[in-house]
Amino acid sequence: MNPITEFGAFWQDPSTGATGVSDPALEEIRNVGKLGKFYGAPLVALQQIWDNPEDYNTLLPEDKILVIGHNVGEFITFGTEQWKEYTDPRPTPSQWFVELWQQFGLLVWNAEGIYVLGDVTT
Repeated sequence: MNPITEFGAFWQDPSTGATGVSDPALEEIRNVGKLGKFYGAPLVALQQIWDNPEDYNTLLPEDKILVIGHNVGEFITFGTEQWKEYTDPRPTPSQWFVELWQQFGLLVWNAEGIYVLGDVTT
């Protein structure tokens, strides 16, 4: 796999050596607020998730990019939806909470199409 920096979304002027972002990518970022495709490959940004509200440990690493190819597996949910409701008496007035969750995972049947790019800084 070519390094992600060689995908060509950036250009360089050979006469001056100046570099910049290609116009279509820049326009998409300006119009939509994010880059949706990168050389035909869809980009999906995941929102951070946490293990539970009490511990609040992040589950998605923030220093890696996961590149998933075509037809490598399937994201699934399994089990029944679970929920918990409770009243927190600590604040005044007390607050009522409902938490809903379901287990999920990724079934992989072609691991050669998955790459992890590490040590990426934000």
